[in-house]
Amino acid sequence: MKKPILTLLIFSCAIGIAMVFSWPEFQTFQSISAETQQKQQELVDLGEYISHLQNISDQINQNAVELEKIDQALMTDDYMPNFFSFIQQTAQNNGIKLTSLEMGKVSTIKESKNVMAREVNVKISGPYVSLKNFLIALEKNARIIDLSNIALTTNYGQSAGGVRIVKDVVPTLELNLKIYSYQK
Repeated sequence: MKKPILTLLIFSCAIGIAMVFSWPEFQTFQSISAETQQKQQELVDLGEYISHLQNISDQINQNAVELEKIDQALMTDDYMPNFFSFIQQTAQNNGIKLTSLEMGKVSTIKESKNVMAREVNVKISGPYVSLKNFLIALEKNARIIDLSNIALTTNYGQSAGGVRIVKDVVPTLELNLKIYSYQK
């Protein structure tokens, strides 16, 4: 009877000693296992994030034409000479005379600190139909242009008797435009 008790006691001591020596290794295993699960979750989250970024990139690529239009509508200051050339060309194409083209004040838009508005004063003269066509061409332009003020004047000639002569009256149109662009 002593032999089974002694065997059981030795077996119990061996298990106890094994547990004492293996417990730190078990703790290390658990911490490494927890770190591994955390890293795997981070990889899954990173994969989802990259997938989300890929979807956004695909949407941007699908809407590239529209985004290009927005980028073109909000020009940079470097394109101001091109805008002035556009005004001159549009006036010429519509058969009107560009009398003056002046830059006004520059202001920053309250809603967006990186977009600014530049005032441009344009004075043109020509037949009414040509002036109307010029305004339509300005409206159809891809750039963001606000017409803030418009003044139409005509110069009538007078005869010696004080009667106004309507022959060869050329209207003059004064436009105050706001052109929006990105700030540098």
